[in-house]
Amino acid sequence: VITASSDHSGSATARSTGGGVISAKIAETTSQLHYSTKAEIGDNATITAGDALAIRTVTRSTGKSDSETYSVGIGAGADSDNTNDDRGVDIDALTLVDVQTGSQLSASSVDIDARVAMIDGNARAKTTSYSPIFFGVATAFSNADVYLDSDATVTVSGSTTRITGTRGVDL
Repeated sequence: VITASSDHSGSATARSTGGGVISAKIAETTSQLHYSTKAEIGDNATITAGDALAIRTVTRSTGKSDSETYSVGIGAGADSDNTNDDRGVDIDALTLVDVQTGSQLSASSVDIDARVAMIDGNARAKTTSYSPIFFGVATAFSNADVYLDSDATVTVSGSTTRITGTRGVDL
């Protein structure tokens, strides 16, 4: 068994609270995971197994962001992940098994698998803003974004590459 596996997690938390005559509060969070998990069988490699041959990549990833603002004032403003362009959670993942040109794989059974076992993104943005007087001004803006891009790929390259399983080949 040839295995490449990864388990990534990232989180960001921001709190901004308070007040005053004029109060402006900002909380910004970003949690980014950009990674590749690869099992590569190089050019012209030969692998022979007496029984089963398995080549696997498995990934797991979790991203979390949590921002919260609280603002009180005659003029009050609160922004949670509102003014930053890279807010929230961004997971960009490649899970790859790459069998390169001229490789020779042979066994009674061959199993080649690229799998994303789990991908989880959670973004939270909360704002509270108020003015204690009737003619006061209060604004509150929140944005929570989650971006997920995950590719699980098995590539077999070249016309001279041979994968032989006397009891079967599973890609």
